[in-house]
Amino acid sequence: MKKLVLFVFLVNFSFGFYCYKPTMPYCVEFGNFNSDSDFEMCKMEVENYLRDLQEYIQCLEDEINEAIEEQNEVIKKFNCKARGDSYCY
Repeated sequence: MKKLVLFVFLVNFSFGFYCYKPTMPYCVEFGNFNSDSDFEMCKMEVENYLRDLQEYIQCLEDEINEAIEEQNEVIKKFNCKARGDSYCY
């Protein structure tokens, strides 16, 4: 029983905490373009940020979909028990 509980905990932990929100590039907030290389470096940071932000958005969408599936499963099981069914899965 302890192994099962640990496994369930590890599975929930691994799926529940993996969305990482990227931080806005420093150059956009505080930097100045004193040279072409400053501009190019900031442009690269912004492109990386936007790519990471898209990954973050996808991750959140995946978590929302998982939560909706869990919600539907709980409703299904509740309704099964409310009907008095002997086997609810």
